[in-house]
Amino acid sequence: MNLAESFKNKLKRIDDLPTLPTVLQKIIEMTSGNDASAQDIIDEMSADQSLTANLLKVANSPVYGVSKRIESIRQAVVLLGFQEVRNIALSASVFSTLEVAGRRGTFDRPVFWAHSYLVGYITRDLYKQFPEPRSQASYFTCGLLHDIGKVVLDQYFMREFFMIVDAIRQHNVSACTAERDLLTMTHADIGGLLLERWKLPADQVTAVREHHTPWNTPSKLATALYYANQLAFMLGYGSMKEEPPVTLDSFYASEDVAWLDEKGILLPREVLSAKFEELRADEEHLAKAINQSAGDGVATSA
Repeated sequence: MNLAESFKNKLKRIDDLPTLPTVLQKIIEMTSGNDASAQDIIDEMSADQSLTANLLKVANSPVYGVSKRIESIRQAVVLLGFQEVRNIALSASVFSTLEVAGRRGTFDRPVFWAHSYLVGYITRDLYKQFPEPRSQASYFTCGLLHDIGKVVLDQYFMREFFMIVDAIRQHNVSACTAERDLLTMTHADIGGLLLERWKLPADQVTAVREHHTPWNTPSKLATALYYANQLAFMLGYGSMKEEPPVTLDSFYASEDVAWLDEKGILLPREVLSAKFEELRADEEHLAKAINQSAGDGVATSA
């Protein structure tokens, strides 16, 4: 049995992976239906102190630009809305859900968190270019969760992940290329499977699964997520230190361009360059936002 077959057999045991904490499962159910009252949802969230602390930390980060500090779940709901608060609660908690006790993992967690947070920030910013009103509350969340499949590999498939990292180092290729060559699937596929198992909204599942291949779906959220990921790499915020950098030149010389162009979702170089320069000019602010978000367990558990 080769490595890819062995991995797929292991992946069939995805039911062995942790389920979402009960409180998050209940919140997702409550916010997806029409039976729960606003007070019921607020009470459910407020009962979990760790969830509340993580949620308020993210809600007060610069990505939401609130003028007055949010001090309670109720205030967060009033200012941001139920769907946004639900998504923040989820994204602020899932990384610690996947941690295996006593296992540090392979890659640098602060580097990974900085990448994830920045991709969330940029994805939300790109809503103007790629609007999908029904999914607007999911843009930041999908940015935070887009590489969740790498956490699964790092924590539950360490042998395979070591081989992937080694291939990245030796051949100077992207994580996706190394994963596809070794496993015939990628962290994006694994992330989509996990979010589907957790019964997250379909738009989030699709965006995470296709964040390297947005030409496979009409989802504008997936397209925004794709470009946000590219821009984060261009700014020097990759998810792993081992992965090769991305520049405007290398991006427009890549095979992706033909696929994007064929589907009519290729941003002209001057447009992507302008967005890159805008973000680079704001880099000090972005660095402060990342550091602020990393001020507690939200970051260190990721």
